[in-house]
Amino acid sequence: MANLIDANYERQLVRCDFENEYFEGDHRSDKLFIYGKGQLNLSSDLLLHHSPSDYFIYKTDEYDFDASNYSEHLNITNVDHYGGSFSFSGILKTYNGADYIEFGEAELCNEIHYYSIEYDSDVWCKYVLESYRFYTVSSFQTAYLMLFISLDSLIELIVAELLDFYQHEFQEQAIFDMKNYIYQDKYPVTEFINKFLIEDPLNKILIQLDNKKRKLIEQKLDQILELCTDFSKKQRGKVIKTLTFFEKVRNTLAHGNTINIKELKEEFAIAQKYIVYDEIKFDKLFIGLLIEIMKLLKNICCNIDVFEYKKTGISKIWRLIQ
Repeated sequence: MANLIDANYERQLVRCDFENEYFEGDHRSDKLFIYGKGQLNLSSDLLLHHSPSDYFIYKTDEYDFDASNYSEHLNITNVDHYGGSFSFSGILKTYNGADYIEFGEAELCNEIHYYSIEYDSDVWCKYVLESYRFYTVSSFQTAYLMLFISLDSLIELIVAELLDFYQHEFQEQAIFDMKNYIYQDKYPVTEFINKFLIEDPLNKILIQLDNKKRKLIEQKLDQILELCTDFSKKQRGKVIKTLTFFEKVRNTLAHGNTINIKELKEEFAIAQKYIVYDEIKFDKLFIGLLIEIMKLLKNICCNIDVFEYKKTGISKIWRLIQ
């Protein structure tokens, strides 16, 4: 997931807020029950995932003394991946067999490992991040819907990049052809315009790319595969068929309709992978769609000989899956 959206891996030492009380309410005890919370500070970054360390650093206010060996059974009790926080509890000793210690205003710290993306990341990356957040709290259906929105956004992004690329190519070719036309009189002007401009294959590609009313998977994605891979029509058809299945489930949910399991199994052989006792398992469906998105990017971006990625913004997508 982190590689897919080009998430940054970092570490941050955070100071935890905590409270303590005498163990089992006995103020004569040399043990304290401790509980509290730690919070990441991310400023404007968007959090994908974080993992607090199992090891806590406990320092007293006097001479910055490391009293970590005075803690025992200090455990992470909950991790909020959405909010970037975690809770913990455990036991602290005031006596370790050699020295007594007064904790007073001591500091308890934890080093958190986390993945995040920049706030201005591509929209499709943000949707992937949101989908993962829903997945981690077992809201699988919502996670699936969010992940499909990310696929929608990704396809539109690639179409926009291809449109820019082919517009540039068409303009360059048109200027070249017009310069050549000046020095010959083989064609009348209208015939030249029709033959070298209107009927130019690049212009036909542009017209298709610029058509916003086309179907997302069957038309837009199919054209992307045609332009950016060396897939045969049959190979493209397999990809389209698979993703059309995911699209149909998404559209049914988005319109508030009940999914017809029988119809789905009859139309798509792949449906059986995600149906258990005549019920769609959205946790599996989420993983299945995620895998298909990663395969799609790999198929598009690995065919460098077929499409010149360095001339387009698609180079960023290529970098994302390295």
